[in-house]
Amino acid sequence: MQIESFSALLRHDQANRHWLSQYEAASNASYQPITRGSKGFVSLLLAFRASGGMLDGDDLALLLAEYKQSDCMSLPVLIASGNLFRVTWRNTVWIPMFQFELSTLEIKPECGVVSSALEKSLDQWNAACWMILPNDRLDDRKPVDLIDTDFLAVLDAAVEMGSRPSCLDASVHC
Repeated sequence: MQIESFSALLRHDQANRHWLSQYEAASNASYQPITRGSKGFVSLLLAFRASGGMLDGDDLALLLAEYKQSDCMSLPVLIASGNLFRVTWRNTVWIPMFQFELSTLEIKPECGVVSSALEKSLDQWNAACWMILPNDRLDDRKPVDLIDTDFLAVLDAAVEMGSRPSCLDASVHC
């Protein structure tokens, strides 16, 4: 039984390394949306790992309830506000944690401002991808890496992206 478990873990680790190498190669290329399948989702998980990772909505809701302070909003309220980066994969909402102060789970308001700027032209999946891919307006740095240190530059890039034709239209490629 232990040998089977070890083999399964080894196969899982090898697959993760394969997808990570594909992600790293793609991140050095020009912007291309990350596909919405399993490989794309794993790419998002890996890309957000350095900034706190991603949690599924159910787990985040439990954490928010534990940390809840009188002024803390619930996850459904945060999602309904539209100012939260999120992706849906296999009928589960996943939230990148870079949007929260990890010690208090308070939402960072600047993330909501950037999300609002992007929602004019990007759906939630592509907005999350936009945050993790190098951006020429940011000297090929990733918005997620700069949002805490150079918010205005990230916001300018998001506003510029938000002014493009909508990627929600199937005839437009972002």
